[in-house]
Formats: sequence, C-alpha cells, structure tokens
Amino acid sequence: MKFDAHDMKILAHTDFLPVILPDCQAVFEDLSLEDRSKLQNRTDFFPRKCTTCGRVYDDLEAFLQETDPTDGDSNVFYQLGSQTKLFKYRNCPAPCNSTLVAVSGDRRDSSPKGLKRRQYFDQAWKALKKSMPHFHPNKLHDLLLYIFREMLHEGLSPEVAYHMLKEDIKHNRFRGFVDEPGISVEKLGAS
Repeated sequence: MKFDAHDMKILAHTDFLPVILPDCQAVFEDLSLEDRSKLQNRTDFFPRKCTTCGRVYDDLEAFLQETDPTDGDSNVFYQLGSQTKLFKYRNCPAPCNSTLVAVSGDRRDSSPKGLKRRQYFDQAWKALKKSMPHFHPNKLHDLLLYIFREMLHEGLSPEVAYHMLKEDIKHNRFRGFVDEPGISVEKLGAS
C-alpha cells in the first residue's frame, strides 16, 4: 500500500525504532553469527565494482548503504525451476547512476525458527499499530517488511535496516509496496 505525501512527512519525522526494536533485535539475535556472516560476506558477488565509474563496494552493507534504489522494482525474485534468487537492483550514486545488481537466494523459512520470527514480526506490528494508530495497518506492515527483509535476506542489524528505511523515506525512494509480497516474481525456463 502506497504512502501519500502526508504519510511520508510524518514518517520522516517519527522515530518508531524504539517501538519495534525489541522484536527486531530478537529476530536478529536468532540468526546465528555464522548465518549473518554468510549473508554479509557473500564472496560470490563481493567486492562489486561498477564498470562505468570504477567505484568498488566491498560488502553487501556498503552496497546497500552507498547506492540508491532504482525507480522501478528494485527487488525481483526470479524462479528457475525449484531455485529462487533475489535480485536486488541498485543505482550507483550520481553522477554515475549505473544500475548494479546483487543476487541472493530466497530465505523464506517455514521451520520452527521461521515461525518464531513471524511471531516476532506480528508482535512488532501490533506494537507499531498501537503507537501509530493514524496509519493504515497495511502501511505499517510494509515498514516492518522492509526492515525484516533487510535483516533476514541481507544480515543487516535492525538499526542499519531502520536507518536505510528512513533514508529511503527521506529521499522519497520508498513509498510502500504496491501488492504483497512487494516484489516482482518472474519464472524463467521450463517449470
């Protein structure tokens, strides 16, 4: 659900991290150090070098913080047979503006651990709805989804994921997801 200009202004000046941090931190701590290290230090695509300007992004965190989201869908899941990959498109900063991509796998988890993470998400969502009752619940869901995806797909801490969200809101680069799941899915090849 898209945020309007009034929503964006409120979100830019509202610090809601304290409301959601306990549940986000629990999810982040639930990721083992080994899991986080694998997410943050994928050697299959880092360091990443822009072929246009030569700028180098040493790791995923630098890639996500030092680049800008694209105008269109910046997160696209591609399904090739039974394998799913998340392509995270980002633009090298101006004046370069070249589009770069980082690829990772789908980490949707239906294990007991994954179900526990969903409980933390629901708790954080309820706390957010209580502290920000003037927002539509689906809009608040989108805020949390952004943060949780950055934590679980990229291994970023809640604070870093929140900071990225706030920067994207401030610069009008995140206005909510159009439809759940908020990403494009394209099937490639024969299924």
